[in-house]
Amino acid sequence: MINNSLNVKNTLESLDYHVDFEFFKSGHDYLSWGQTLATGLIALIGYQDDTE
Repeated sequence: MINNSLNVKNTLESLDYHVDFEFFKSGHDYLSWGQTLATGLIALIGYQDDTE
C-alpha cells in the first residue's frame, strides 16, 4: 500500500505539483485518524494565526 502512495507522490512531484506527504507507522484507530485528518486539512486549506 505504501508503494502506491509513494508512486503517486513521486509522479505528482515530477509534474511540479506541491505535495505534503507524511509517512508513519500506525493503525486504523480514531487517535491516528484524528491527528492525520487535522494535519491534512491544515495542509489543504492553510492555517490562520488569529494572534496578530
